[in-house]
Amino acid sequence: MRVHHLAKAAVGDVDPQPERLPGVPCRCSDRFALRRALLPARPDDPVYWSQCDKCRDVMSEDEYRSWTRRYPSMPTAASSRMNNHRPSH
Repeated sequence: MRVHHLAKAAVGDVDPQPERLPGVPCRCSDRFALRRALLPARPDDPVYWSQCDKCRDVMSEDEYRSWTRRYPSMPTAASSRMNNHRPSH
């Protein structure tokens, strides 16, 4: 498996670094370790909006929006980025 990743890196086929979601704590671990979830590998897999780097909890976009509404002090940039990051069809 490592050789596979090295070969992909050699030809420039690397996965993008996930976007961090600063100022938003994880709903399970309370850690500030949320990042944008990667797009699913297969079309029939569920699409998640965020994932915690510590506990691996995932949230859909609706769950994330609901979660961030509980914290009025959270940065509004996180919610404005949600409207700009939609998968293209």
